[in-house]
Amino acid sequence: MFCLLDFAGSGKSTVSKHMDREWNSDQKLMARFFFSRDSAETMSIERFCPIVANAFASRDHNFKEVMKEFQSQENYNLLSFEEQFKGLIVDPLKALNRPAILIIDALDECDNAHGHRDELLNIISTQLSSIPHLRVFVTGRPERDIKQWATTTTGVHCTNFLRLEGNHDDVERYIKERLSDLPSSLQAKVSRVVENAEGVFIWARIACDLLCKTVDKQALLNSLGREVTLDYLYTIALEQSIPKDEYSRRAAVMVLGMILSVQSPLSIAELVQLSPNPDAVEAVVTSLGSILLYKDREDPIRLIHATLREFLACATKAGPWFVQLGLGHYNLAAGCIDILIGVTREERGQGFDTIDDTFKRVIGYSWESWGNHCGNSNRKLGLNKRVTDFIDAGYEYLLDDSIRAVSDRFVPVVSLCRVNMSPYITHALLHRSLQWTKVC
Repeated sequence: MFCLLDFAGSGKSTVSKHMDREWNSDQKLMARFFFSRDSAETMSIERFCPIVANAFASRDHNFKEVMKEFQSQENYNLLSFEEQFKGLIVDPLKALNRPAILIIDALDECDNAHGHRDELLNIISTQLSSIPHLRVFVTGRPERDIKQWATTTTGVHCTNFLRLEGNHDDVERYIKERLSDLPSSLQAKVSRVVENAEGVFIWARIACDLLCKTVDKQALLNSLGREVTLDYLYTIALEQSIPKDEYSRRAAVMVLGMILSVQSPLSIAELVQLSPNPDAVEAVVTSLGSILLYKDREDPIRLIHATLREFLACATKAGPWFVQLGLGHYNLAAGCIDILIGVTREERGQGFDTIDDTFKRVIGYSWESWGNHCGNSNRKLGLNKRVTDFIDAGYEYLLDDSIRAVSDRFVPVVSLCRVNMSPYITHALLHRSLQWTKVC
């Protein structure tokens, strides 16, 4: 096992993606799992085994056959993580007896609040010796538990970029190329920017984006010539991109709150339909191109780096740009429920053939996520009226959609039962769900 552990923004995921492409082009038997704080699913290990197993299975029919045998067990998905890891990954690889590669990217973003990361690391270290043909490539920040595991576990080689390269030439080349069009009078200050980047690619990228956009390049170069942090760059990016008035700042914080709170990344077109202020969404997202990543209106929006989430969600760091995740969940819950109420009234009995693809995705996201957003909202009482309206609108008509598995139909109900919502609401939801089940 090879662990590349380095600080935020150093380019670990870039290396991981590059190796993924290289090994794929060489037809290697491989799988990649990318942990991310973008959604609850990608923060946990719940989907790790199925995703990795399906990736291997897509490249080898024999792997797929062994995997299917394990999946033929009743309720195999309810087994422990260790049992699924063995049945879906270890046993099929042992049966194949051929070289395989597993990439685990951004391990530090695997949630460890409930010991998930510890469980993953322990199982990998205990099971690895039984699969001699498997090679594992791990990237992540050198968090204390990860570094201790990597440096004390037999068979694990741990390193960082400085040990591998001995310098930061790649980041230096990047900065000099991006800033080559600066006036000659300012070129002398570029070397100071290179020095303060300290090999952190994400710092270099944001700094160059800001310098290319700003009117007062000399003032910003003077700032970047001093030792500055990523948090400082995020603040500059926000202040430079959003108008100074309070209404614009509030709109930006509202949109960022929704982006940080989504269960899975949404596009501009999808957020517009869920937002309490649709007109603000595209204006804010397009203004923040230096810290938000997307290709077009239909492409899911992603943060430029996990440290942006940490910055925005911390009041002491973000200051006036602080994002309350609970408020983001409230806005998303309200938007999801409003979408579903509208569908139950307008589309009841008519099917979804006349709905465009974007709105179909919004309906799907709303149904899968409204319960989760209600549960994580910081204004649960403010949602009670919407939820009861949703129940009265006949939400069970949405369950006729054939693309939904029966096992998923009660997920929002279970989510609400686990949080402090009104007892009347959870009782009414269960009652309506059970009524629908009897009809079916």
